Amino acid sequence: RVLFRSLNSNNSNYVSLPTTGFQVLQSYTIETWVRPDNNSNGALWEGSVSMSDPSLEGCAGGLTFWIHDNQNISTGPLTLGQWYHVACVYNDASDSMYLYLNGTLKGAEQVVATAGLGSNFYLGSRLGSIYFFSGGVDEFRIWNVARTQEQIQSAMYSSVATNSAGLVAYLPFDEGTGSSTVNRVNNTNATLYNNPNWITPSTSPAQNFAAYQWSTNEYTNQISVNSSGTYTVTVVNTLGCSSTSMRQWQRQKSNGRCWSSFFSLVFFVVLQFILAVYFVFV
Repeated sequence: RVLFRSLNSNNSNYVSLPTTGFQVLQSYTIETWVRPDNNSNGALWEGSVSMSDPSLEGCAGGLTFWIHDNQNISTGPLTLGQWYHVACVYNDASDSMYLYLNGTLKGAEQVVATAGLGSNFYLGSRLGSIYFFSGGVDEFRIWNVARTQEQIQSAMYSSVATNSAGLVAYLPFDEGTGSSTVNRVNNTNATLYNNPNWITPSTSPAQNFAAYQWSTNEYTNQISVNSSGTYTVTVVNTLGCSSTSMRQWQRQKSNGRCWSSFFSLVFFVVLQFILAVYFVFV
């Protein structure tokens, strides 16, 4: 059984997502994992109200969050072939836009946004006709709320429950075959155009777990420790099933002295009933 899957496509492939039920959004958060694969600019995602309103565009040189085609925030240069989590936030109450890269705020600007995404939302191109993006995408989500930095950080490495407050679109890309992928929130199909090919395995950092709990009372997908001991983590998937893993970490000695540095422990507990996938535009 294949646990980690991906979808590979050529540079004219894209996804069209119907926005039934969330065409008009006052505040929003649009987030995804992305892996830029070349230096040609393209639209990673864009609404269909008007050009770059809103959109996330660019390449390894940097991804830029646009509103009204005149106000923007950029991630700065990225590394080809490396995965990044990018979250674009608009807060209607404060007329503010925010861009987060791997959970870190890259910038904030004042702008009054259009209250809507249009009848279709596009991933991998501008309106399905030009400006094709080349790279990988995983765990794509749209929320009808302005998520906080803490909320973004807490869920960026895991799947989310489909009934999460404010979640209006969720594409985990876990079908592994076919020409459509399901918005898990309302069970409508988003169409994959131009015959994409699904392949494996996935290399995205996103895991199909909804929650983590460590013996250190931490709730992230990884922890840092500087003392010897036994550490356990319990993970829960979006179906409510759980599994626990344990590992010992021993401090080493050098020249008769103990030394220790913060060591990042990452436990990926692979459950047979969990699939994690990503979608690749190349």
